[in-house]
Amino acid sequence: MKKNIEKLINDNYSYGSLIIENTELNENEVQEILKQVNPNLTVLKFINCNIEIFPLNNSYNFPQLYHIDFSNNTISNIDESINQYEKITEIIISNNKLAVINPEINFAHIKTLDLSDNEIKEFDFGQYQFDNLEYFNISNNNKVSIKGYFPDSLIDLQLNGIDLNEIPQKFKNLKNIESLFLFENKISELPDWLNDFENLKILGLSNNSIKQFPEILLKNGSIQELYLDDNGITSIPESIENRKVFTDIYLYNNPLEKIPKSVNKVKIHQ
Repeated sequence: MKKNIEKLINDNYSYGSLIIENTELNENEVQEILKQVNPNLTVLKFINCNIEIFPLNNSYNFPQLYHIDFSNNTISNIDESINQYEKITEIIISNNKLAVINPEINFAHIKTLDLSDNEIKEFDFGQYQFDNLEYFNISNNNKVSIKGYFPDSLIDLQLNGIDLNEIPQKFKNLKNIESLFLFENKISELPDWLNDFENLKILGLSNNSIKQFPEILLKNGSIQELYLDDNGITSIPESIENRKVFTDIYLYNNPLEKIPKSVNKVKIHQ
C-alpha cells in the first residue's frame, strides 16, 4: 500500500522536528520524505522504521540539522556524506547492524554519539578527530575492542556489556567525566586512580564480579550515586559513615550479611 508522503510529514513534523516511529519505510519512501520536508529541519528521527540504508546523502541540504536518531533499524554503514552536515552535533544509531565505522567520517563537531547495540568489533579513537565529544555509548557491542585514548572532553561514558575484565589505564585521562557506566562486565577490582576523578558523580558497576565493597571509592570526594547491584558483596564497611558525599548506594541482589548500624547519612538501596 502506497503511503501518502505529504500526510506522513504533516502528521509527524513540528517546529523543525520530523519524528517518524514504528512505520515501515522503504528506501524510495525515505528519499521522498527528505525531498519534501521543510529544509529548515533541525531534528530528524526515523525510529524503528526498518530502514536498511543510511538516510542522509548528498542529495539533500538541511543547513540547520543538528540531531539525528535512526535507532532500531538495520543500517549497516554511516555514509560519509554526513560530513556535509556541519551543524550535526548529536548522532544516535543504536540497535542497528553497524559493524565498522567509516574512518572518513568527521566527528570533530559531534557532542553526542550513541552506537550501542550494534555489531561493532573495533573502535579506534585514533582514526577520528573528536574535539567536542561529551557523551559516548558503545554498550552491548559484544567484546568490542576500543583502541586509542578517549577524548578528555567526555562527560558521560557508557561501556555496558562489552566484556571488560578491568578498568583500562586509558581511562586515566578522563578528568572531566561525570557519569561512568560499566554495567554487565567482568570487573572484579577497581584501580586507585579512580580517586583522581574529581568530577565523577555517578559510577555504575552493577552486574560485575565485585565480591567486596570497593573501599577505595571512599577516598573519592565527588561520587554521589554508586550502583553495585548484582555483584557478590556480603558486607558494607563501617568507614562508609565518614564518607560525606555519597547520597545513594544501590546494592540490590547482593548476598549482604551485614550493614553497619551507624550508616544513616547514606541511603542504601537493597
